Amino acid sequence: MNSRIVRYLAQLSVSKIILWSYLIWYLVMSSFYFDPSLYLWATASGVGGIVGVALMLSTGDMTWHRIRTRFWESFRLFFIPFCVSSFSELVNGHGFIFFFSPVLVQDLVGLGAIGLFTVLILRIKNQWQGSET
Repeated sequence: MNSRIVRYLAQLSVSKIILWSYLIWYLVMSSFYFDPSLYLWATASGVGGIVGVALMLSTGDMTWHRIRTRFWESFRLFFIPFCVSSFSELVNGHGFIFFFSPVLVQDLVGLGAIGLFTVLILRIKNQWQGSET
């Protein structure tokens, strides 16, 4: 595995692991309920843009310098509202409770993917700490 990726994964904070887990859940559930509707994705993009600007403004100045120097943070401020909006539309009417699918197998696939990711991170962190001493 690329050493930059390994270093990134080894240094992931708990909060970033949780954010990655959210993304994994979103991707798994979106794959089960995907809808190619241009209207859905355009609306989610619009919500992501409007709410993203509001989040940028509420957390600091919206400058090119900030976007360039803190790109991933800025990206998340737009991407998370996009994911929330599209997830909500994709699962609407499918019997979800909170964010859990009514189909147990789908929930198990999502939880399993998050579990595998977490185990991978823990193994990398363990090996990384062992190689530093």
